[in-house]
Amino acid sequence: MDPIDVVDALRQPAKSNASRKEALDALLKELTPYEWRDLQAILNQRSFQYDIVGSLPAELVAIVFAHLDVAAPYRLRCVSRRWNDVLRSSDTVKRALQKYYDQPLVGATGQNDEDAALYARKAEQIYRLSTGKPYSSLSLELRAKSLASKILLTGDTLIWVGDNGFTLSYKLYIYNFRTHDLWLVHSPARESIVKHASSDQLVAFYTFSGTCYVIDLVSRERKHFKLTSAMFYQFQVRGRMVACSGFLENAASIYWWDFDSSSGRSFNVRLTDKPFLDVERWIPPHQAWNPLGRWGGRFEWYGILPDCSSKTFIIFTSNVGKNNDSQSVPVCCIHYAQYDLLGKFIRGGRKGFSTPGTLTVLEVLQPTGRGERPRILCNYARMGREYRAVFEFDMHAFAFTEIGLPGSSRNWVPYPEITWWRDIFYGILLSENENSNDYKYYEYGECATKCYGTSDMPTSKVVTGSSTTPWYETKAFETHAMENMHLLMNEAVVIVYAKNSHRLEIFCFDKEISLTDTSKILSRLSET
Repeated sequence: MDPIDVVDALRQPAKSNASRKEALDALLKELTPYEWRDLQAILNQRSFQYDIVGSLPAELVAIVFAHLDVAAPYRLRCVSRRWNDVLRSSDTVKRALQKYYDQPLVGATGQNDEDAALYARKAEQIYRLSTGKPYSSLSLELRAKSLASKILLTGDTLIWVGDNGFTLSYKLYIYNFRTHDLWLVHSPARESIVKHASSDQLVAFYTFSGTCYVIDLVSRERKHFKLTSAMFYQFQVRGRMVACSGFLENAASIYWWDFDSSSGRSFNVRLTDKPFLDVERWIPPHQAWNPLGRWGGRFEWYGILPDCSSKTFIIFTSNVGKNNDSQSVPVCCIHYAQYDLLGKFIRGGRKGFSTPGTLTVLEVLQPTGRGERPRILCNYARMGREYRAVFEFDMHAFAFTEIGLPGSSRNWVPYPEITWWRDIFYGILLSENENSNDYKYYEYGECATKCYGTSDMPTSKVVTGSSTTPWYETKAFETHAMENMHLLMNEAVVIVYAKNSHRLEIFCFDKEISLTDTSKILSRLSET
């Protein structure tokens, strides 16, 4: 093409892309080295976008997205058609999900077509969970006392004890969201249930007579064993194991019972053994030393954590030591030690906190999903005020972890205002009056469920379908003003329950779970 006709060729909109490229090639052939430098200077002033993801093969894209959050492949499909095709591939989604879950997905068969649909559904589910967009929601006001002061969520199963008002109930309800099976469990003599606990395989409860009843959630096989009532101060279920503990004669006695073998064994951890050996109670200068020693008769400041995989126990306790700068300011510390099932000491550890105050270990919280790290519930007191705090413990690293709450640098979260699953956080939004940076005092107000997203992708939004009607009434500055609220979540559902008003909200993020049937079943139950 004649260079004189190049500009005219480029100015004609009717020309095809091939014709315009031919004209451009002809022009570039006529440029001198100095004109090439001028052209390069012009090009350097402009920015050019290059679609790296779109140009890479699917195998390399899967490696790149394995380092991002698990919802990224689903969230970024809208960029282009090429991205949609690449990010929908089972290799990309599978690699991200496997790294996120650290274990095989439930339902994976090894068949590419079936697993691809499962991975795509899970990716969308995690995306919806991290952005507060449930498939469906349910809000009920249970008129009859069909829910008690404590409900448990484990996998697809909701477990609670019926409330008889001022007396303990003998009815234990077990409801499965996926199968919609609802069954009632009680002891043969219909004794009142004192406490219940569960894992993803078993549910257990004990009565005033000291009898513990254990039920398999799949086969519904029932077994029982009996201990003294003092042994049920700490009550845990992990896997196929039930663990109980109480203080007997200056020692923590721990009893574990295996469901499959129907056998149990106990061992004692004395106050002169770790972690109790490391505990020093801080006593103000104006108070005398308690003659009962460093424990002062307060034996409830500890929790137990059985580990079925390693067949060990971890015992947590807390103390208040003295600050190096001031002898009058207490400093928080959690001590913990690991023992095998025969009571042999394995190792110990401690976690100190620079914040002054009093920290007491209350219990190890019930896990709500597969692979969830244990959480330690503590009571924190400072300047005459108290609130609950939850810490996360990594059993493999044998250390407390950084929780990563968006917008917070603390390694604990308030309880029960905020909960989390993996790295996704939810909270109960209240009308609040913040009088300081450290404390929040809740007044009469409304309550709604809020999604905080993840530390990498934080958000702050009221969950779609969440009610904002008043759920509770409490006076400002009241200690543990939210202890009647329950916030539970896992990968499938988020549940909020207010004991005072018997108000229940369920948000479902799994498209295969129908809350319509759940509403019918729970509504009928509340009318009985």
